[in-house]
Amino acid sequence: VQQKARRNDLAKLPDAAERDRLYQSYLQKLVLNDVDQADLINRGLSKLEIKHLGAKSIKSGYILPIKNPQGKILGFQSRLRDVDSGRYRWHKPFGISAQQQNGELPLAFHGNIQVDCRRVVLVEGTGVKPYLASKLRGCAAIGASGGQFVASKETLQSYFDALGAKPELTRLEYAIDA
Repeated sequence: VQQKARRNDLAKLPDAAERDRLYQSYLQKLVLNDVDQADLINRGLSKLEIKHLGAKSIKSGYILPIKNPQGKILGFQSRLRDVDSGRYRWHKPFGISAQQQNGELPLAFHGNIQVDCRRVVLVEGTGVKPYLASKLRGCAAIGASGGQFVASKETLQSYFDALGAKPELTRLEYAIDA
């Protein structure tokens, strides 16, 4: 009975297209302040990259959209400004759960979709790290909150499928935080 209720609750969550529509509208109402922009620049991004990634300030820090390989915004994690530990939190505009309709948390995708994908980098985090990994390694990167790819198996497989990744062709690389 509990499982059926959980499935029904998940089915009521917005799908990727609906989330994207809601979140695009939400982002248009936000700006990025100078403090948060400076933090992103210190983390290795240019002003153009910051704009391209869609970084926006919120009351407690800033958010970067988490997008799938089709470019749809699935959710956000916020990077909090004034904390010593636990800097990242799920940001839930409109009270929408970070969980997707399949019950999994979103994964961040950065890079280009290729016909025969030869390399994919798996990265801890959904914000700046997967973007920089894709840029610096010249291949697609997928990021998971806390590196918890195992919590999003279906989503990860769907990203591999979208990339044309194949076990006999594609090398997976793990970018581990030191």
